[in-house]
Amino acid sequence: MKNCLPSYVNIMNNRPITFISDDAEDLTPLTPAMFLHEICEIGVSDFNQLDSFVLNGRLVYLQKLKQTLQERFRLDSYNKITNTFKRISQSK
Repeated sequence: MKNCLPSYVNIMNNRPITFISDDAEDLTPLTPAMFLHEICEIGVSDFNQLDSFVLNGRLVYLQKLKQTLQERFRLDSYNKITNTFKRISQSK
């Protein structure tokens, strides 16, 4: 019963509740599942609302982040190399 119920619910929620046309260019028929799922907006924000100050601030932030990550990577790499050489020299 537990295996059949989710399948049944899925079938019922995906059945069309509007007329299904034979024309391929018609709109997609409505289903109950369309009303149950949250609508996600897809697109970009209005470019007219973005000003150069916001974009420049974002660019500065990304540059600082890149620099911080590069420094961290260099330090990690340096520490790993020095630790490897220390282990090699201690084992001799």
